[in-house]
Amino acid sequence: MARSEVNAEFDITRLLHPNYTSNIPANKRLAYLNFIKYNRIHLFQPEEWQKNFYNLGLTNVARGLTAGNRCGKTFGISFEIACHLTGKYPAWWEGVKYDHATNVWAVGFSIEQMHNENCLVDLLTGARNPEQWGQGFIPRCDLPTLDEVAWESRVRGHVKEIWVKHVSGGLSKLSMKTYGQGQAAYMGAMPDFIAVDEEMKDGSLWGQLVARIIKQDSGRITLTATPEYGNTDLIRLFTDDDGPYRRGWVAVSVWDCSHITPIDIDRMMQTYPPTEHDMRLRGIPKLGSGRVFPFENKDLQYDPAFEIPAHFKKVCAFDPGWQHPAAISWIAMDTETGDKYLYDCWRGSETTIGEVANILLAKGNVPLIVAHDAENSTQAGGGEDIASQLRVYGVNVIGRFHNPPDVNGRQNNHVAPGLSAMRQAMRDGVFQVKQTLTDWFSEFQLYRYTDKGKIYKVEDDLMDSTRMAFQSVNQYGSDSTGRTALISTKSKQKAKKRQR
Repeated sequence: MARSEVNAEFDITRLLHPNYTSNIPANKRLAYLNFIKYNRIHLFQPEEWQKNFYNLGLTNVARGLTAGNRCGKTFGISFEIACHLTGKYPAWWEGVKYDHATNVWAVGFSIEQMHNENCLVDLLTGARNPEQWGQGFIPRCDLPTLDEVAWESRVRGHVKEIWVKHVSGGLSKLSMKTYGQGQAAYMGAMPDFIAVDEEMKDGSLWGQLVARIIKQDSGRITLTATPEYGNTDLIRLFTDDDGPYRRGWVAVSVWDCSHITPIDIDRMMQTYPPTEHDMRLRGIPKLGSGRVFPFENKDLQYDPAFEIPAHFKKVCAFDPGWQHPAAISWIAMDTETGDKYLYDCWRGSETTIGEVANILLAKGNVPLIVAHDAENSTQAGGGEDIASQLRVYGVNVIGRFHNPPDVNGRQNNHVAPGLSAMRQAMRDGVFQVKQTLTDWFSEFQLYRYTDKGKIYKVEDDLMDSTRMAFQSVNQYGSDSTGRTALISTKSKQKAKKRQR
């Protein structure tokens, strides 16, 4: 059946509707089944994290996706490759688009690995036999015949190059390349899109690949990987705060994937060594000796429909930064129970004090605590210290951060007491975080100790501002009337019972 006849006969936008199949006349059902079999691209329904990853391609030359095992990273990038080769983009697509035939490279460990079941070639084309050819994401009507394929090895079914029909009328070219070919095999050419599936041990090849696509305005490169080798130089290009590709990075855990059930997750946790849980379940490279807060996102999350009552005490804390992101966390406390709620947060780079002040004022100008060194430092070229600059804008700056007094009445700004208090509150279920604060949860999962027992200073900005707000709300928080917080005797008794 020709492509034009297929599109005319079946409404692609309604193919997934449960009643659509039953309304197809009997004499057309075989054609419908063939359409479904050989037009998989039209049936793809993305997870939210996949949409986010695709959308980042509009403005980011390089994107990185680190994901746990079985999350579907290769499945997702195969769909994107098919879209760029054919020009057949779904209505929801907001990423980069090509209105012309493209030159695409798919890069992997080896030709053999790329042709394994559920790997790139299989997901793109289907099996290399007459019946199953075209059952991947590239529609059969857009693929050449098996006799027209450029084979690496016809006997083994290993594809080298494929020419694919593009909606513009031109022919796109898909080339299969491997790390073992060396840098010389990549020199000179200028592809439109490069998809690197799984991390390469030799990170120097990445620079050669980037050099191939930056000469074109719409040139794009992606890395999809489970970070098996740890926090390598290549991975840090995406994960470090000052990494050149930080804004194009997405981390995906098994909890983000609707096709992975709780039973699946339990089995994975029992099967994988605990030291590999972060990497294999969360897509996070192993950093140091372990997480600061050993809890899952769901253990802390509260329903965003819950509105913070007016009588709860509120405070916020500001951790300054310029190229290294600045961060603000807003915490509310129920003085009757002592329960604390992180209800908002913000993180941004190269943001002036005036812009920070506008953010604080727009969110109610609740009492603000600044980092202990903020009264001795400046930001964005200001001559005055940060706290003074904020006060000029009318921000309700209480002062610089310090922990609650110890048993001897002494105050300090040490990190450890706050982390210990937060960890205990998480364990007791009296510290909760709004479910929609995705930036916060991303940092929460990455926040960990180094092998020497120090905090790993990457992706820690919101954790710092949250710790300061958490430690300050009891002493400096105020409700909507301006009354400051004094935790009730009832709450203190409740805390003592927990300690017992």
